[in-house]
Amino acid sequence: MTASLPNPSTPVLPSQPREFFHPRMPLWWLYCASVCLGGVGIVLDAGPTLLATKIALWSVAPVFVVSTAVFCLLIVVCDRFRARRMVPLAAGFGFGATAAVWLALRGNNHLRELAVRLLTGGQGAAPTSEDAATAPSAVAEAWADAFTGPVTEEWIKTLGILLVLLISRHTLTRPIHGLLLGGAVGLGFQVVENVVYAAVGAMEDANSDLSGALSVGLLRSVVGVSSHWMYSAVIGVGLAVLLGLHVPRDRAHPWSRGRRWLVFLALFALGFGMHFAWNAPTPSLLMPVKMLVFGVLFVFLVRWVWGQERRFLGDATPTQRRRARPAFRAHFRRPGRRRS
Repeated sequence: MTASLPNPSTPVLPSQPREFFHPRMPLWWLYCASVCLGGVGIVLDAGPTLLATKIALWSVAPVFVVSTAVFCLLIVVCDRFRARRMVPLAAGFGFGATAAVWLALRGNNHLRELAVRLLTGGQGAAPTSEDAATAPSAVAEAWADAFTGPVTEEWIKTLGILLVLLISRHTLTRPIHGLLLGGAVGLGFQVVENVVYAAVGAMEDANSDLSGALSVGLLRSVVGVSSHWMYSAVIGVGLAVLLGLHVPRDRAHPWSRGRRWLVFLALFALGFGMHFAWNAPTPSLLMPVKMLVFGVLFVFLVRWVWGQERRFLGDATPTQRRRARPAFRAHFRRPGRRRS
């Protein structure tokens, strides 16, 4: 009995590892529990408001759909070399849309009250004098969102990015993956937050639910070009570097742990600072200036990430390049077509 030998002309391709489904990993179960609890929490906390304004929300749903499609397109544009992994990105979007939003809803109000008290020296009462606009409590109220938003939301989204990176560590291996995953987590958070804010706007509008929901939805869709998806994408690159997923110029001398921490802290401070600057009380005429500055900084970061991807593709072996291709592309190849 003789064993058949493999045909040397047939290329042997490496098997694709599972991208996210790892039920033997405790982190995977932690992710599942976080998403489930976050989804239930949103239903319990924001459900009554969403139900009370459901007609207005359904009326402005096309605004959310179009804006979400535009933001997805922006993230895809950042993926010049098509390194995206759809399953981990979907997992990141799910975490941002559930666990991150729920924890932010629970923490923002309490932290905002604390911020007002700290900024007013323990006096949180509203001003009653004629100079109400310049009173300490009024100034504190104006600046409270600038403090509470980044403090409550950025670290939650950062934990979500880190969780998915660790679960999918065999497939998310480069800074571009951190950027795309961060964008997905931030976009999930941004979409659900916009819907919740639109529902609150509908409840508070004196004219009609539709007027309130539409005005809030349109405004947040326009300014969302430089919103949570961008902040988290910046931080995602920093997390990728911290985990050693960068591509140094000299493979024999990788970056030290201290340098990786320094890069992560710098990029986290950048994402945090962008969020703080956006929430800071400034004239509405400065909004386009903020968006332009954020966009320029983000473009510089994306160009560095593209340089990392070029370096990886230039140094990679054919086997590594085949592993770098998105796994889902293999399912769409024509039968009998040779792989390059």
